[in-house]
Amino acid sequence: ITDAFWKTINRTTRRFYERGRFVTFPGYEWHGNRTAYGDHNVVYRREGQPLDDTWSLPSLYEALRNREALAIPHHTAYPVGARGKDWGFFDPLISPVMELYSQHGSSEAVEAPEFMAYNTSMGPGTSGGTFRDALTRGLRVGVIGSNDGPGLPGRWGIGRAAVWAAENSREAIWESFLARRTYAVTGDRIRLDIRIGDTAMGGELSARGAVDVAVDVIGSQAIDKIELVHN
Repeated sequence: ITDAFWKTINRTTRRFYERGRFVTFPGYEWHGNRTAYGDHNVVYRREGQPLDDTWSLPSLYEALRNREALAIPHHTAYPVGARGKDWGFFDPLISPVMELYSQHGSSEAVEAPEFMAYNTSMGPGTSGGTFRDALTRGLRVGVIGSNDGPGLPGRWGIGRAAVWAAENSREAIWESFLARRTYAVTGDRIRLDIRIGDTAMGGELSARGAVDVAVDVIGSQAIDKIELVHN
């Protein structure tokens, strides 16, 4: 992305943002040392922020900390050190969510359906940078689905981000991203709500012993199964 095209992106997101109807955010894919740290997509809350060509992920985190920005880990399950996510470098305030699924496939776990095996120049996927690897490290990170193409929106069969927000506005959606009230779908607009007691999706709580998990899900077809991944 050139500086000129970045200005075009900012003009476009500003022009088409319509609170309550169509929400836009300016963003770009960071092209620093992605080989070592993994790919990250930078999203700003509002226009007027700079492109950042810093080389290391810690430097990118530092630069974004005062800019109201997200750095979302992208196709994380490629080999660590070869475009996969190195979870040793992680800031939950800047990267509250990661990409669980895109046209690259699933980054959930090696045994997950549709695991990453399609991009012959980068794959196949492996353990180390998956979502479950992050959980095993004790990291708190939410998930989204997204696309990876030239200007294409998230679409059926590739990945969409679902967000629980109080309203369709930049402020509400941004707050939900920071609170991890998000989930990923690969096609149909599945409605999912999951709670443990009074704690909603994305929250944290302490518990001694058994807990009751309430799941409310509505799909466009009959539901085959629900899996709860834990511990």
